[in-house]
Order: sequence, then structure tokens, then C-alpha cells
Amino acid sequence: MGRGSRITIAAAWSPGVGVATGQASSGARRPRRRLRAGGTDMRPTNPTDKLVVLCTCPDEDAGAAMARELVGKRLAACVNVQGRIRSIYRWNDEVTEDEEALMVIKTTASRYSELERLIRELHPYELPEIIAVPIERGFERYLAWMEDAIS
Repeated sequence: MGRGSRITIAAAWSPGVGVATGQASSGARRPRRRLRAGGTDMRPTNPTDKLVVLCTCPDEDAGAAMARELVGKRLAACVNVQGRIRSIYRWNDEVTEDEEALMVIKTTASRYSELERLIRELHPYELPEIIAVPIERGFERYLAWMEDAIS
């Protein structure tokens, strides 16, 4: 973590189980506590409709060009392009190794189909890696910003 990074921990008490020992307790409830980082609201949210989409591309320039299109068309709120990753995979029944770039794309489930269609249209690979992972929880203000940036 970078300098100034903070970790948020939410602590809760369940009746009938001792926190430290795992032994049965008297059943008295303790209130939920939230530890705050830097005075900001870091409560986890309910499961969301937000996605992180991973997509490799030949290099940073190709990734940046696709990222600009995705963000410009409001299909993605943000795209991080990380260069110089090494991919090792099986292609045409041979183990292959390439240097690539990785796009980390933040979007919503409702925009995914159109996002995938545009990536497939722009992507130079015959079979582009396009993998969507649901964002189960996140910083509420960031998730709200994502929604605003896409809509």
C-alpha cells in the first residue's frame, strides 16, 4: 500500500459466540462498530450491478486507444491500462508467451453487452480476453461516481 493508505475494518458481535475464544456467550448483543478511515464513509455496500472487466491487448498504445473509446462512449467509467505484463497461455496446441498490456475496465452490468461488442470490434486479436467479474462491495461514493460517469 502506498503512503497514506488506510485499511477499514468492520467489527460485529454475533450472539452466542465469543469473539476471542469461539465459546458460547450469554447471548448479550453488542452494537455493531464501524472503524472509519480518515473520517470518510467506508461502509461496504450491498451487492451491486457494477463490473470489473479484464482485457489484455498487444501493448499500452492499443489499450489506451480502446480505453478512450470505451470511456468516450460512456461504456466504462474508468479504464486502467497496465503495460508490460507477461502472459503465458496455450494457443494452437503450443505454450506461448507474450508481453501484453492489461486493461482493467469499470462498468455496469447494463452496459456490458455494448462494451463487449465495441471491444470485439476494435480489438486486434482474433480471440480477445474479455472477462467480467462482479463488484460485490465497494466504496459507496466511488460506485455512485461510476454510475454517474456511465449514465
